[in-house]
Amino acid sequence: MRRWGVLLLLFGIGFGCAKQPISDIEKGRRHLRAGEYRAAIVALESDLIRHPENYESQCLIGSAHEKMGDLEAAEKAYAKTIVLNPVNACAFVGFGRVYMLQKRWQDAWNALLRARGVEANETLLQSYPLFRSAAAGGALSVPATALRADGKTPRTVTVAVVVVPATKEKRQSLTVTAASPETEDPFENAFLSALAATAGDRMELCHDRFYGRGLPAALDARYTLSLRPDGTVEVPVRTSEERPIDMKECVKTALATVRFMAQTAP
Repeated sequence: MRRWGVLLLLFGIGFGCAKQPISDIEKGRRHLRAGEYRAAIVALESDLIRHPENYESQCLIGSAHEKMGDLEAAEKAYAKTIVLNPVNACAFVGFGRVYMLQKRWQDAWNALLRARGVEANETLLQSYPLFRSAAAGGALSVPATALRADGKTPRTVTVAVVVVPATKEKRQSLTVTAASPETEDPFENAFLSALAATAGDRMELCHDRFYGRGLPAALDARYTLSLRPDGTVEVPVRTSEERPIDMKECVKTALATVRFMAQTAP
């Protein structure tokens, strides 16, 4: 009996230590990180056979095609992602990158604003010189002049959050605009507004949290934010899971995730 007990114990240990199979989507991610884009596509398509609703795999396929330079295939993959998830940030950021490579500047700008979130914010910042040049050439409907940001001087930016009343066709929503009191430069202020809008998804959560539950909250509000030299906001990010006491505090916390300054263009 003791021998059988030892054998069963060893079997249990061996079984418990056995490696779990790697999912196809994880294989795809690993291939992507390794630069093995065709292998990534094969793995991700295999995942979609098992999980046809997996928009993450579909978007990663778009990324793989994009890395390979097949922009048409990338655009089709991102379009399929939007069918699976109409608000997927990964796909809209992907559209933005593809459109920039195709020099479709207005489409790229619009896609990045629809993406919102941290990745869209960073992509806008990295692409500032391209958008400025496109606007100067008339390919982007924003007047363009140089953004005066030296990377050293702290600045301020005023963000306005306005509630748009509901209509029969659309639910109540928020609009976000931004401007710097230190400049009347139209392109800089348009760019600041675009950056502020990348926090829109977080602000919508604030909106839903308060208005959706009938809680008292500020309707329209303006926020004057101090910027650090690197363009981040000098507002501490709330770390607790407690709900903010009002919508203004919620939005201020959302804005703290945004970077408002592009690097000086070469």
